[in-house]
Amino acid sequence: MILTVTSDGAIALLERDDFRRLKFALPPGARVPAHEDIAILDADHILISRELIPNLTPTADPAWLSSYEAMIDTATRYGWVDKTTQRIKVHIEREP
Repeated sequence: MILTVTSDGAIALLERDDFRRLKFALPPGARVPAHEDIAILDADHILISRELIPNLTPTADPAWLSSYEAMIDTATRYGWVDKTTQRIKVHIEREP
């Protein structure tokens, strides 16, 4: 899955069925937008709420949600989910 910023500053989800990777692709000149479901952790990472991605997927069916939760469970085992806030750590990839 790829989170990105559109030209109007909105957050968009690309490759919604790729449950094996997650990144935040930042277009040239764009900044991480202010959003209640996103916190900037450092120059290379953000923390997102567990609800952000499902909220960007209005057609998410039970099978999709199950796959998403399995992805988050795996991320949790590898230390990519903050134990206190339950926010997901996502790498920022700056596009050239």
